[in-house]
Amino acid sequence: MSKYTDQEYLKKEQYKDASNLDARIEVHKRFSENKQGWASWVFDTYETLTVDIDEYRRNVMKLTEERKNIVDDINLFYRKHDLGTMMDFLRGFGDVGQYKSGSMEGGIVQQSGQQLEEKMRVKPPPPVEKLLPSIPPVAPLSQIKRPMKKIIEQAYKLQHQLDLKEIVQP
Repeated sequence: MSKYTDQEYLKKEQYKDASNLDARIEVHKRFSENKQGWASWVFDTYETLTVDIDEYRRNVMKLTEERKNIVDDINLFYRKHDLGTMMDFLRGFGDVGQYKSGSMEGGIVQQSGQQLEEKMRVKPPPPVEKLLPSIPPVAPLSQIKRPMKKIIEQAYKLQHQLDLKEIVQP
């Protein structure tokens, strides 16, 4: 195990006082590649989240509509086509033995057309809300930017007050 992942070393040596942590913070401040400020980054991330949630919600609505169309098509098919009656009709052709269906021989066990229809019935897909989580829309950034900015500023200030020893300890 590397000493830099060893909890004991980190607590007792690397961060026994704030000097190493302060040096690390200073390196990040001076050589950070991020030219965008912390608040701007949070706001951009929030905007991306808003767009992604809106797209997700549109796709869920499309899937819900497609499911409704599939259910309607299945119901229409069964209203127009009574499979049980068709199977009983087909069994009536020719000299039908107990387990034969005329030219449809081949191991079909004699059963009522209704039972066969139930076995052959196409079931609609489950409702979308049973498969995917419902995500409410988030408020537009313009509505929450001012109170959010205060929270971001407080969070940024607090990050420098954290004692790494408290975080690292199990």
